Amino acid sequence: MIDESLIQEILYNYYLQGYQLFPNIYIYPWESDLLVVSRAGYITEIEIKISRADFRADFKKAEKHLGLEHGEREPSENELRMINHSIGGEYWKRGLNERGKYAISRPNYFYYACPEGVIKPEDLPKYAGLIIINEHYSARIERTAPKLHKEKAKPDHYSKFLNSIHAKHWSLKRIARELHEELKKRETHEKETSP
Repeated sequence: MIDESLIQEILYNYYLQGYQLFPNIYIYPWESDLLVVSRAGYITEIEIKISRADFRADFKKAEKHLGLEHGEREPSENELRMINHSIGGEYWKRGLNERGKYAISRPNYFYYACPEGVIKPEDLPKYAGLIIINEHYSARIERTAPKLHKEKAKPDHYSKFLNSIHAKHWSLKRIARELHEELKKRETHEKETSP
């Protein structure tokens, strides 16, 4: 059965040459299933969907899709209170654009990846491309994503990449230690209970 992890592995093999891949990472105001960074510093986000319902549910994340399409987000209720407050309101207004929204960071390209038949190209928003995973577990670009902007990855992006790798490294070390301890307990228990 094709799941998110398998699709991540397939895409890792697809992008193996000249790219850095970061699974399940937060560098935007949302989690990215997979980020692909080219040698030139351009970032592609890939949102993995394994069912049609999963694809439809993604559009409930209105802030994410506003950010992807326009590179901006609505102020939160708390920010609106601060903007309208007589003390400090000017500070909060500084980041607003002419439409009353805050600019946000977003990838250069955005793709959906899914098993064949889950998403049709005509179902996609105009800012998204589509990668199909076929029954032979290979990937192909069905629709090329448009370039959302020309800015390359910034130092704070690389800092977030490193922080994510660091956190995953220590989490894996902890899991390995816990598994090792559990195996030792089982071995000890088996020795004590065997005739």
